[in-house]
Amino acid sequence: MKPKKLQATCAIQRTLLCKGIAFGILKYTNDIKIKEPNLHTPFRQIKGVLMEYQLLSNNILMNFSATKVIDEKVDKSAIELEEGYEMVEPAKLKAEIKKLFANIM
Repeated sequence: MKPKKLQATCAIQRTLLCKGIAFGILKYTNDIKIKEPNLHTPFRQIKGVLMEYQLLSNNILMNFSATKVIDEKVDKSAIELEEGYEMVEPAKLKAEIKKLFANIM
């Protein structure tokens, strides 16, 4: 089956300041139906799926952009761990992510 490309309408929020870190232009969409897509990120108040944002931290400007959105199921065999990586339980992963974002959430 050929993947279906999604057309998404984006809303734009110009700036967001979160614990001293500036986030620049944010583009997000409500057209992709994911419940609380930003729950464990500094963007949790944004209910839509992020499509683009800028982050200025430690004098480094970073730009993150979605280049393509495809609506298709992912075959589990496509996600194989390379040598040296290990599968992590969701609770442990959540704790690690929480530590990473602790200073900006």
